[in-house]
Amino acid sequence: MPNGPYLSTHPGEFADWELGLNFMVPLGTRNGRAQTRQAILTVMRDFANLEQGLHSMVHTLAINVRDLDNNYEQYLAFKETREAARENLQVQIEEFRTRRNIYLNVLQALTDWGNAVTSEAQSLINYNVDLATLERQTGTILETHGLIFHEEDGRFPGPFTPCGPDRAYPAAAAPNGETTRYPGKDKPAENAFDLEKPDVRTPQKKEKDEEEPKGGK
Repeated sequence: MPNGPYLSTHPGEFADWELGLNFMVPLGTRNGRAQTRQAILTVMRDFANLEQGLHSMVHTLAINVRDLDNNYEQYLAFKETREAARENLQVQIEEFRTRRNIYLNVLQALTDWGNAVTSEAQSLINYNVDLATLERQTGTILETHGLIFHEEDGRFPGPFTPCGPDRAYPAAAAPNGETTRYPGKDKPAENAFDLEKPDVRTPQKKEKDEEEPKGGK
């Protein structure tokens, strides 16, 4: 035996024998490698999600820019339509005053002019909505309208650097809270549509109104 004692048997006993070995090897590195691999796969998944998000945002911005350009072209077309409808209305009014057509033509021209004005205003509203949507998705809508948070006033959202005049800020431009793209005006916004009422009075009515005093009866 390994510890010293002798083993003996009688002749003919225990003619065969077996030997077994048990090896124990530490495999601790497998757990660490598995965790590292899991972390790598997680990072790769996050990068894939980030690229997918950027890809989706590019398509969304492209659609918004397309809609913005489309609404602007519609606004220009409706603006030309309105001018043409106004000229047609003036022609029909003069034709009616000279007794060369009926008043129904004037009413039809007036309806066409009103539809043109409505279409122009609606297209301009849609253009402004798409413009605000584009600025909201690009993250510039607050700065465009001069709105800032208290933290932005102190440049706290920027990268951490020592306090001082050279404190870093995203894009090297701190918002100042001033509106430069959409300045305020002291006139109503609807004045931009030039909603002047056309004169569709008959010659007799026009003469009567001119003869009547301004104060009325």
